[in-house]
Amino acid sequence: MSLCEELLDGLLRDKQKRNPRAKQRVAFGALIADLLHRDPADNGGWLYRSLRPEGFTGEAIGYRVFRPIVEAMDGTMLEVVTGRQFWTKTELTGGKWQIANQQATRFRATDHLRQLFEDQGINHANWSEHFERDSGAVEKAQGKRPVSVILRGGKPPRSTGVTKGHPLPIDLKDPVVSAMVSRMDKLNDYLSSQRIEPYGPTVQLKRIFSEGDKPDHDWRQGGRLYTPGRESYQNAKKEARKAISINGDPTVELDIQSSHLTLLVGLGHLPVECLDSDPYAVEGIPRSVVKQWVTMTMSHGKRHLRWPKDASDELLSKHGIDVKKDYPIGRTGDTILEKLALIQSDGRSVPAGWGELQFLESEIMLACMETLAFDHDVPSLTVHDSLIVPVEAESLARATLQEKFKEMLGVMPEVMA
Repeated sequence: MSLCEELLDGLLRDKQKRNPRAKQRVAFGALIADLLHRDPADNGGWLYRSLRPEGFTGEAIGYRVFRPIVEAMDGTMLEVVTGRQFWTKTELTGGKWQIANQQATRFRATDHLRQLFEDQGINHANWSEHFERDSGAVEKAQGKRPVSVILRGGKPPRSTGVTKGHPLPIDLKDPVVSAMVSRMDKLNDYLSSQRIEPYGPTVQLKRIFSEGDKPDHDWRQGGRLYTPGRESYQNAKKEARKAISINGDPTVELDIQSSHLTLLVGLGHLPVECLDSDPYAVEGIPRSVVKQWVTMTMSHGKRHLRWPKDASDELLSKHGIDVKKDYPIGRTGDTILEKLALIQSDGRSVPAGWGELQFLESEIMLACMETLAFDHDVPSLTVHDSLIVPVEAESLARATLQEKFKEMLGVMPEVMA
């Protein structure tokens, strides 16, 4: 009897009259593999999973099989934090209660559970040598067509506690929407045939548009490509992403340097000369401060009157810089603007908003991924302004990125590994 079977028998012995069923054994083994796969040193080893019954519809393992196993493990083998929903009711929601944010239930292996397997020589480093993927379950998961295009409303003020715009319905019969969905589904079908580790075995993308409640959004706000889930490769630190392999091959991540500033040059809002050297290099101001000022100004759509708390806290914690004391926002902004004229003649607003810049950036990245996939059979993964590709395709991917960028905006970006 395997260790998983022995543990499951012990867990369910007093909770059901018959021995564990085949589906219970599969579910328990799959859960153990996922738990051991999560590195306890990375984000605490948490595994996220909705435990709502409807969240299991169409899955290889059903709610009635999975939930009792989690409940039996809770406390001894499993640490569980129940998911929550946060509601808000303001004038922005029409006076009605609306979900502002929600968190899926998360759980992780206890030290006791990890030690049980460690005693048998099974741990985070070698778990995959002792567990085998269920090809049928993988195929079933891949057969479900997820929603690939999402539209959200504008992000409410921070004071509301809402962290993102509320979801909006989309008309799949709209030719514009239909074309975007077909485009995304084609790319996702291609990605589903690629083996991506350790964040796979496969990856699926969603394209999320913003400001959908504005009459002029015209599907040109946001549009970035995201992979769902907290454990996605996009949420991993850049150093951790170096371990990604595609079809067993090592990868390299290519970054578009100063992506949004290069977009502004292409749009004619900045002179091309500002890209001759590091655009964030401003005499007398640390690069980190310049970049933070530019980023928050572009995101805000206009100059800030004071340093936002999250920006000042980040600069203090990461770089030891007290910007409120050492770099007053008015004088600092004036100095940066002498090199980067990001503000229009009104003295406050930016010439192009973050939504437009993200859309253009996402169009370039999507076109690059499509060219690599369908013209060269080279799979790639996007992290907004960077692209992860097999090492052997680095030169091709770099040239394709530059070509697509120039094709759309007439300017050649610098791409670095």
